[in-house]
Amino acid sequence: MLNELKKIRLKAGLSQSKLARISGVSRATIIRLEDREDIDTKHSTWIMLATALECQITDFNIQPSKVDDINKIAKIKEAIELEKIRKEGKNNIEL
Repeated sequence: MLNELKKIRLKAGLSQSKLARISGVSRATIIRLEDREDIDTKHSTWIMLATALECQITDFNIQPSKVDDINKIAKIKEAIELEKIRKEGKNNIEL
């Protein structure tokens, strides 16, 4: 049975490697999470994965333990959007 992270990743059409690049979470960590070997994962890791997969942290059946996580989500989303814009600008220049 697939866990929620793997289901969401596959639905998004992403490999573990691609998700690692987009999220900033190592592929090894993604593998452990998908295999359910790492149950004591930082909430910031889940936030980074949720942001990269454009879903909510609750979609993984993981509940944020701190109110500060909401602020972290916003900051991470902003950083990812800025990185996308930077890459798009670089790609347009190279064309």
